[in-house]
Parts: sequence; C-alpha cells; structure tokens
Amino acid sequence: MRSVRARAAQVLASKLVDPDYYLARNGDVAASGMDPIEHFAQYWHYPPVRAPNARAEPWIFTLSPLVALGLRAAGRDRADVLDYLRQRINDLSGESRPIQLRLCLAVARFLARRPTPAVTAALGRPLGVARIVSDRPGWIERTPVADETTLTFRDPPILPSSTPGETRRIAVPALWCATIRDAAVFGAAEVMARDHLVVHEPAADPRLRYATRQCNFVTNCYPVQRGKILARLPDAAEQTLERAILLGGRGGENYFHFLIEYLTKGHVIERLPELDGVPLLVSAELYPQEIEALGRVLPGRPVIRRRTGARIDVETLHLPSVMSFVPDDPAIPFWRAAAANPDSLRWLRDRVLAGENDTVRKDTRIYLGRSGGRNIGNAEEVAEVFRRHGFVVLDPARLSFAEQVAMFRSATHIAGPVGAAFANLVFASPGARVMGIISPFAVRFSLFAHLARFAGCTYDVLPGIRPDYRAGMEERGNPISVTHGAFGVDTDYLERALSQFLAPRDG
Repeated sequence: MRSVRARAAQVLASKLVDPDYYLARNGDVAASGMDPIEHFAQYWHYPPVRAPNARAEPWIFTLSPLVALGLRAAGRDRADVLDYLRQRINDLSGESRPIQLRLCLAVARFLARRPTPAVTAALGRPLGVARIVSDRPGWIERTPVADETTLTFRDPPILPSSTPGETRRIAVPALWCATIRDAAVFGAAEVMARDHLVVHEPAADPRLRYATRQCNFVTNCYPVQRGKILARLPDAAEQTLERAILLGGRGGENYFHFLIEYLTKGHVIERLPELDGVPLLVSAELYPQEIEALGRVLPGRPVIRRRTGARIDVETLHLPSVMSFVPDDPAIPFWRAAAANPDSLRWLRDRVLAGENDTVRKDTRIYLGRSGGRNIGNAEEVAEVFRRHGFVVLDPARLSFAEQVAMFRSATHIAGPVGAAFANLVFASPGARVMGIISPFAVRFSLFAHLARFAGCTYDVLPGIRPDYRAGMEERGNPISVTHGAFGVDTDYLERALSQFLAPRDG
C-alpha cells in the first residue's frame, strides 16, 4: 500500500509541480539538489506549506480557514497553515469581501477558545485593549502638551482646472506624553502592559479594520465591544531597559511615517525636561536617510534599535503622541487623512533648516521618479514628458536626507507620483508649485496638500487613469488593491496640465 501511495503521489506531483517556480520559492530544496517533483511527492503534507505552482498559491490562502478547521478536527493544528490564515485575514481586511472576512475571523475566534502552541505562535494570545485617550486607564499617566484642534481645508484642485475643491473639517489630535510602568514593546511597535494592548496612535486602533504592519502581530478577530484582540507577543524579552521613549509606530521605517509622524514627536519630547537623556527606542530597520535625519533632528540622544518582532521590556516607557491621523483602513475616505499639527511641523522644519541660508537659490524643476514608477504603468513615458519641460528626474531613495532637503528647498516646481518622498514638502521653499500624480481613486488624499500649504506652496492634483474608475468613486473608501494599484497617465492630458502648472502666476 505504501508503494501504491508513493507512485500515486509521484504521478500527481509530476502534473502539479512547476520545477522552476518550486525551486525559486524553496531555496532549501534548490540547495539540496533534490528533484522538485520528487521532493513535493514525498513532503507535500509536511510543514511548511509549499505551493507546487503559481496558480496553486492563491488557493492555499483562500482555503486556509477550511484547512485550519480540518486540522483542528484531527487534533493537528499547524502554525504554517495558521500563518496563511492570518495573512488571509490581513488581505481581506483591505478589500471589500465582508463574507469571506467574517468567515476567517470566526475561525480565528473558534481556534483561540482552545489555544494550542501553534495557534499562539501564528495568531497570538488574547489581550485586552487600553486606549490612552478615550479609555484613560488609571495605570497610564498622561501629561498634556496641546489640546485637540480643528483643521478646515479644501480638497486640492485638479489640473488643468483651478476650481477649488470641497471644504472639509477634521480634528487634529491633541499632543501629550503617556508614561507606563512595566511595559513590553513588541511586533512593529506595539505596546503591552497589564495584559492589555496599549493603543498609542489613533491609526492603529483595533476599532479600525486594518493597520499597516500591526496586522502581522495583532489580529482583530473579536467584535469591538468585546474589548480584546489576539497578539503575537513573544514569551521572553531579548532585552530589559530601565527607561525608554518609543519613537515609532505601525508605519515602521516608511520614510513618510518616520519623518512626519514619528520624528515630529521630538516637539513633545523637548517640551518635557524629565525626558532629557532618556534613550530613544527605534526600529532597527531604519534606512540610512532616516538615521541621518534622526541625528540631525534629535542630536546627542542615546538610541536603542529594536528589530521587528522582538520583545523589549521597559520598566518606565514614555509614549509621545502622534500629531496626525493617517489611517490605513480602506473604509475611511482619503480626505479624512489630512490632520497634522502645524506646531509639530514647524518644530521639524526649524530643526532641520537651522543655520541654513534663507536665500537659497530657487531655480530647479524636479520630477520624483522612482524605480517601478510608483505604480504608474507608463512611468518612463511620463518621465520623458517632464524631461522635455526642463525637469530633473531623480529617485529620492538614492539621495541622502541632506540631499533631499536641499533639492526640495531649491525647487520652483515639484512633481511626481504621490509617495513617501512627498514628506519632504515640509522643507520646500515658499512659492514653490507642487503637482501630485495619483490614482483617480485617491485624488481626495489631502495630507500632502496640507504639508505644501504649511510650507507656503501651492498644490495641485493630476489624476491617473484606470478602466475600472467611475466618477464619484473617489468619495468613498475603496479596497487597498484598487487605491494602491497601478494606473496610467494620459500624456496628452499631462501636457495640457503642465501648460497651466508652468505658466507664470498673476502678480
């Protein structure tokens, strides 16, 4: 019988396995020199899960909740299958497939009722939820710095029109610093204390359906009213600190989040003398430009770097607030993600530009090209249009922090696909004109327009084109795969927009 099963597995493997794909995805098999068909025939049912071909992998994700239930019925929970389930939940949280999402969440809740080591490793263990602002737990000290305010603004105009957009009003979060005793920092930059996940940035609240990177360590499978989540918290800490200031969040090392949301915490830190000399706890994955910016903005402070996923216990942890609200949840319209505290932005700009010549020569047109074109399908064609109009095409990721700041300060015109590099608008010179090229689904994203206005610049939007876009779809939340998906740019439309963008202004 074993021989019959082995022959059947060999025949099936020969029909399913794409050798090139299998070896490319499984470096250990390639290193062993074993035939990929033979390997799959022998080991397909052992961990880790291995897709035999590219077409099969999506099905593994899709069927992961049913496979997980089947393994539970057999008393054989497997962490590798549950990893797929967690990733499936993350994918669905950014899409518009509520029935499938509810099924996956129900399976996660069911498995968590009787947790096994595999469930705890892949999905996490239950924690309560403590929100610093709305719950105000008595065991969290909070020092206020600035009250919540209201921001009134208009949606950025769409080129080649100059018609002002709709007027909006949103809340700008208050500034404060929280202090927690006997805390643990884990995951992306999650915090646990007293068996509670401490919500320290508004865009990472479990009430929201999706939070970038946090979703890899926190599973929101319970109804909000239950007040708990599953968290992948390591059993032991790699290090214990006496005191630390957490300078990070779910945005990790993303240049925009680090520069605008996390470095601006320095405005709070420097308002509190008791934080002098306390080490900054930052991500170990920071890019060289971010390390450079950190040294320039908060010089002389001790820094401790923590790798993603590691646990560090801190006897006294200080949590400066995030001064913005930029949620990742696709159910929230883009125009709501425009809040930023001008005092924190001013602190950042003044600190970076301190001692620099205010009479910098402004004579450059820059186009922020990137490898891959930031989802622009005809990226090179678009870049060539800008070159013909005298723009310097550059990739900000190849520039140091100082070079990026200098380039933005010297520019009279700044254009490019909207992305993290637009965070440098906070350093642009007054009077510069900015064009953000963006998916038609995301033209209401106004935070970069707010940064431009803060710097005294004008900001216009040039929408891309997608065949699935219909008028009005930009007003509602859309799946992440849609809003962050590839789009094209009509170069004739771009030429007309550039004529207006580059025309001398009245006066």
